[in-house]
Amino acid sequence: DKDTFLRGAMSEVLSSAMLLLRSPTATVEDKNQMFLMIGKLASVLKENISSYVDRIVRAIDANLIAVAKKPKKDRCPEAVTCLAMLAKADPISVRPYVAPLLNPIFAGAPSVEFARNIASLCR
Repeated sequence: DKDTFLRGAMSEVLSSAMLLLRSPTATVEDKNQMFLMIGKLASVLKENISSYVDRIVRAIDANLIAVAKKPKKDRCPEAVTCLAMLAKADPISVRPYVAPLLNPIFAGAPSVEFARNIASLCR
């Protein structure tokens, strides 16, 4: 049935995504694309993503902090976009995670995409 498929497929997809996001050999482009893929998946799955939000947000947080520690590096816009897409898909599950992420999110320079993402998080 649909729910069993979603649970099984999501578990496998997110396990693979988390491996890539934690990999020291993965390129920045690979990680950026993975964040966008996770966000798009969340927008399709909506409330079915709630049981995976914690793992996804931890990966977003780790990426934002790692980028912030590098001199002259901006935040990862794709990670912020992923968080905004998660918040749009399942705002109730994401809401508790937003406040702790605000500092690394606002650490970078503003952009049009950044403003859109912040607007999505505020809705």
